[in-house]
Formats: sequence, C-alpha cells, structure tokens
Amino acid sequence: MRDTPIGTRMKNRDLSTLLVLCIAGAMVIPAVTSMADITVVSVTEIPTLGGNSSGAWGVNNLGQVTGEADPESGSTHAFLWDATSGLIDLGGALPEFSGQINTRGLAINDSGQITGVAFHADGPDRDRLFYWEPSFGPGGMVSGIGGSTTLDSNSASKVSGNAISNNGKIGGAAELASLDGADRSFIITPMDTPENATVLFPPDSALFDMNNANDATGRGGQSESGPAHHAFLWLAGAASPVDLGTLGGSGAFDFSSGMGVNIGKDVVGQSGTADGNWEAFFVPFGGSMVSILPDTFDSKGRAISNNRMVVGTDESDRDPAAGTHSVAFLYDANSGLMIASDLDTLLPEDSGWSFYDAKDISPNGRFIVGTGNLDGNERGWRLEIMPPLIPGDANGDGMVDVADLGVVGANFNQIDTTFNQGNFNDDDITDVADLGILGANWTAAQGLSFTQNLHAVGAMMVVPEPTTTAIFIFGLACLGRRH
Repeated sequence: MRDTPIGTRMKNRDLSTLLVLCIAGAMVIPAVTSMADITVVSVTEIPTLGGNSSGAWGVNNLGQVTGEADPESGSTHAFLWDATSGLIDLGGALPEFSGQINTRGLAINDSGQITGVAFHADGPDRDRLFYWEPSFGPGGMVSGIGGSTTLDSNSASKVSGNAISNNGKIGGAAELASLDGADRSFIITPMDTPENATVLFPPDSALFDMNNANDATGRGGQSESGPAHHAFLWLAGAASPVDLGTLGGSGAFDFSSGMGVNIGKDVVGQSGTADGNWEAFFVPFGGSMVSILPDTFDSKGRAISNNRMVVGTDESDRDPAAGTHSVAFLYDANSGLMIASDLDTLLPEDSGWSFYDAKDISPNGRFIVGTGNLDGNERGWRLEIMPPLIPGDANGDGMVDVADLGVVGANFNQIDTTFNQGNFNDDDITDVADLGILGANWTAAQGLSFTQNLHAVGAMMVVPEPTTTAIFIFGLACLGRRH
C-alpha cells in the first residue's frame, strides 16, 4: 500500500510548518560537489568546405558549432555546423568591404546567431566584426557594426566580435580613433556603433567572453602609467570592472587575461606567475584566483560551463621539432579535480584523434569543441559528454535556478514522477524533500536575487538568501496549490 504523500497530509497545516521542513531538508542534504564522473557520448568530425582543414571555436547548448573551414580553393570561411543540416558556409568576406582574406566564427548563441571576425589582407588594423543569423542564409554574413564613419580606415580598426549572448548582445573589442585611438571593449546590439554601445569599457581593454546575463570578462590596463594588464570581471550594470589580479606574476609576468565566464560569474583564463610561468586559472565569483595547472609553462583556461566544467589548452610540451603538440584539458572546478589533463585519454585508443586544444564548452556542459588531428588531417571536433545529473537541475541546463523551481512547483505532490519532473531523490513523488535537495544545490548569482524579486513586487520582508528564500517562495506556492 502506498503511503499518503507528505504534501497531502500537510495541506491543512500552516505555512511555517512547511517552511521548517523545507529548510531542514536543505540543511541536511549536501550540495553537489563534483562533476568528475562523466560519460563520453560521441566525438564528431567537423568537415571542411572541400579544402584541407577546419577548426571549431564556439558551441551552444544545442550542440551547434561555429568556426572556420577551408573551401576547395581560396581562403577559409566561417561556418555553422549542426547534426541536422551539416556545414553551412557563412561566407568568406563582408560584402560592404573589399580585401578580406578569410573569416572565422568565434561565438554562437542558442538562436544560432553568430559573430566573429573577417580578416583583412592588409593586416589586423583593418579586421572587421561580422554578424550572421539563420534568416540570412548561406553566405549572408553582414558587418555587425553600423555606420560607415565608424568603420572607415581612419576611425575603427581591428574590430572583432568575441561573444554573443542569448539576448543577441555582441561583445568584442575595437580600436576607435574617433574616441582616443585606444583599444576598447564594447557590448552592442547588431548593427549599432561602438560609440553608441550599451556598454563602452575604458581604454586599453579587450572583452573576450560574456555570459547570458551580459557579465563580461577580458583583460584591461590597470593604470595610465603602467603596462600591466589584468583579467577583469565586469558585472552587467556595474560602474566599473573588478580587477581579478594575477597568480603572483611581476614584471613581464604581471599580466592576466579572462577568457571565459559562466552564469555564476566564475572566470577562467591565463595568468603570469611568480615563477615566470603562464598558467590556466580559475576565479570563483567573489573569491581569489587559483591555478588550474600548477607548474605548467604555458596553459590557459578558455571556457567554463554553468556547472563549472573548465576546458582549455596546455602548450607546455608542444615542440613541433620533436613531434609533440599541445593538448586539451577538462577540469572540474567544483571539486578541484582534473578530469583529463589530456582529453585524448577519454577516447578509445583507436579513435584516430589527437586533440590540440579545447576552445569552448556549452553553457550546459554537454558539448566541447576545438581543433585536432584526425588520421593526419587537421579538423575541428565536437565532443559530446554526459556529466552526472546535478541534484535539483530538473531541466538539465547546468544550473539549479528559478526554472527548476517552476518544475517542482508544477509537479508538487504528484506521484510516479521522474527526475525531470522534480523527483530528485527517486522516491516516486515530487515533494518537500525534493525542495530541500533543490535548495541545497541552488546556483548562486543569477541576476536579481529572490529578496530583490520579493521587494520588486512589494513584499517588504526579510528573507535569508538564497536557499531559504527559494524554498519560501515555492513553499508558499505549493501550499496554495493544496487549498
């Protein structure tokens, strides 16, 4: 005989009883600590456009990839690849300008919008940002920045689009003679000008990545008089960036660069060290910089997923004369464990692959992309992995957040439910215990906090953050469903 669901027995109890049970559940259930046990689902070759090589630079939550590929003749072209449509050629040059010699897609969002750079034959001083969306069709890339004055050779140069968020904002860097001639990072909407950017960062900076809340990272000069550049975290709406410092480097090694940021505002990149090395780093939001690969000569963290999986490249043993190459790595920032210092070790021995680098990981942590060698040919690759389920992550997006609370609320007190319906402890019912599990694994730093949301709707009450608040709101919602 099935026991009566807890929520049903409680339907006539007061709210405080429900909240006490929810909060107690959150306190006794440990948060997820490690992503180290992963399963490789597949590795996919990114084909060429008829030429000799391809390279993958960006990937979204759907597994769609962008990068560059050689056509049968001529320069490399930016592309979109997905499992259904295959390779789509985005074009080898911007129609508005002449002289481009190749194009490269650098970032792609979940709508399939892509940004990147069109390289110029005269050198980087005339590189241009491009933008493409699915409605443009093959070869339909356009300049991502509007205004001929901004884009002429005397005004803007070396303009690149390095990131694109799900709300369509493009992040990148440009040299703007119309302002002060210095490199500047910017966040714009497509076809806007850097001068009119929503965010225009101070001189001598470069934005390399941006999350879907438009928090950004990159590198910037720290003073007008000194040459040092440090990694920064610029929170959306903040008046100034946060200097993330270095791993103790001084002199020429007083340098760091942020290369990836996730929705939790954690940052990865590369920094100089006190020992004169260049090492991949991880900075948890609000915390201090730590080395991912201590004592490596030249390593860098390139991207970090929302579930804190870090990918990057270690070039410490690269020696073309000796026939050795750089390697891609996968690191779990939750536990501080290196899952694979060489991603090749996760593949079957007869796979034919040697991965040279890992350039991106999707926000949900499912897909990794980079460049490598397949049976003697340089090819882009996409690795699909299956990380362990995160307790509380009902929709599988790598975060435990409001969307997952909605799933729990929609299925509260329902029996025969699955993990994806909020039954996180596999006891056949979505109930108070599952609220506790969700609260214990709550993803920090998701824009407005629950307290701020409460104040926004006029609920002027003091509620602890973040777990108690989350459980309070859904405890209230779930209780209301039972009356």
